[in-house]
Amino acid sequence: MATGRCDEVVKSKDYSGCHGFGFSAFFCTFLIVVSVLIIPHSPVGVSVLEARLAPDAPVLDFKLPIFGQNGYKIWELRGREGRYVNEERIDITGMELRLFSGDADLKVHTTIESPAATMLVSQSQALGQSEIKITGNQFQIEGEDWKWTGSTRTVNVDKNVRVSFRQQLAGILK
Repeated sequence: MATGRCDEVVKSKDYSGCHGFGFSAFFCTFLIVVSVLIIPHSPVGVSVLEARLAPDAPVLDFKLPIFGQNGYKIWELRGREGRYVNEERIDITGMELRLFSGDADLKVHTTIESPAATMLVSQSQALGQSEIKITGNQFQIEGEDWKWTGSTRTVNVDKNVRVSFRQQLAGILK
């Protein structure tokens, strides 16, 4: 039974990181072998650091899990279509970002959905000008012109913001 730890994903040979991008485990292994063994010795003199894999077609229906230092999933990015712009930026159509508890419970705390978004990979940020819907256990937020920052687990929504609570707010408005 998988608990969502990255070491268990590797042991189970469920390479969703590779499969999420449409690559088989064989293809991922092949790329590693080529980059380590063949490219440094090529007559052209291309170094490993200069070699890049840049998809020229969109990746469809992808899923990219991100694990914390404890090995448990902390968030998962899904999309109907992902377009690689560069190492730093991925443009996403039909984005769904799930934020997890980061422990063995694998509880989804918050889901963030937007029809169009940009993911800034090294900064763990997603942003967009289009609509956003943020759903948690006791709330829902909708709006436009937004930015999610993974390091602080915050979302800023700047335009047409609507907030709904599913719990009583007794005593808060007097």
